[in-house]
Order: sequence, then C-alpha cells, then structure tokens
Amino acid sequence: MIETGTAAPHRLATTGWVVIGALGVAALAHAYTIVDSLRGPVAGTGEVVASESSVTLGIFANADTQSVVLNAARLLVLAALIVWLYLVRDNFDRRDETSVRWPKAFTIAGWFIPVANIVIPQQVVKELYARSNPDRSWTPTGVVSSWWLLLLVSLFASTETKLYADGFKDVHTPVEVAYVTGAAGILAALLAAFIVLRITTWQDDAQS
Repeated sequence: MIETGTAAPHRLATTGWVVIGALGVAALAHAYTIVDSLRGPVAGTGEVVASESSVTLGIFANADTQSVVLNAARLLVLAALIVWLYLVRDNFDRRDETSVRWPKAFTIAGWFIPVANIVIPQQVVKELYARSNPDRSWTPTGVVSSWWLLLLVSLFASTETKLYADGFKDVHTPVEVAYVTGAAGILAALLAAFIVLRITTWQDDAQS
C-alpha cells in the first residue's frame, strides 16, 4: 500500500474546471435575480391590507423562484468546491509539507460550523492560495478576501411582502437590493474562478 506521504499529488485540472463551470451557473443565477426583480411587484385588486419587509440570509429565504434557482446553484458550487479544496489540501500532505496550519477536515467542516463558517473557509482558501504560489516570498491574498466579502454580501436577501384585500400576496425583491446582491454574486463567482484557476495551475505545474 502506498504511503500518503509518498503518493503522487492529485492533478487538479478536471476538478478545477468542474468548479469553474458551477461558478458560471451561479453567476447566471445571480444575473437571473436581477432581471427577474425588474418586473417589480405584482399588484392584486383592492387595497393593501398588510405589508412587511424582511432581511435574511438568502439560503433561508422564501421558496420563491429566485431563491430556488440561487440555492440550487449555491449547492452545486459548494459541493464542487469542497471536493476541489480537499484535493488541494491533500496535495500538501502527499508532498510531506507539514507546515500547513489548517487540517484537511476544515476544507469540509469549516463550511458547516455555525458562526465560525463566517471566517474559516476564507482562512483555509487564503492559506492554500499563498502556499500554492511557487514564489512564496510574497503572495497577495487580497483577492481571496475580496471574494469572501462579495460572497457574504451576495448571501443576503431582502423581500417586501404585500397582502391585498382579495387575498393575493406578492413577495418581491426590491430592484436596488437585487442589483447589489446580484452584482456581488457575479463578481464573487468571477474572483472564485480566478482563484481556482490560479491554484490549480500552480499545483499542477509543480508536478510537471
């Protein structure tokens, strides 16, 4: 049986392109939310008898079309990204590089620990990005921080709900909110694709 420390590192190109494809789907999903919000509220007949506004995380939003499309894209990205991150982190163990601070388990568990998941994934990716660079004398990781900030912004959802006298209820996202969260989601997807491509290239080139 081959020891982990002497096993050949994973080639990441295929998995990396799967992640980038999933990110493309997520970017399109965010673009859809912007276009869909332009229709504005759908009015019922009669007076508005009740109205409310709410701000929440998009992953807990109502089961409207926008939320379903976005959350499906987010799950696709998360599944692909976790697999890719695990392989990236495992490559360091396969090269007997013991100085990596974050254990492999956090490439998976870090996304699911309440509250801590606001920080851990970004820190894991930042370390993998810095340590994958063949020139480790100076590696700007601001791109990782920018990606994470945009991702957090894109996760928020704001809805306005109006109940009309005829019983019709309209739930919609204000256009200005859709612009901000949608644009943040698209930019986050682009930066994530850049990060994935850069790390994948660095690590695969190291094996050439």
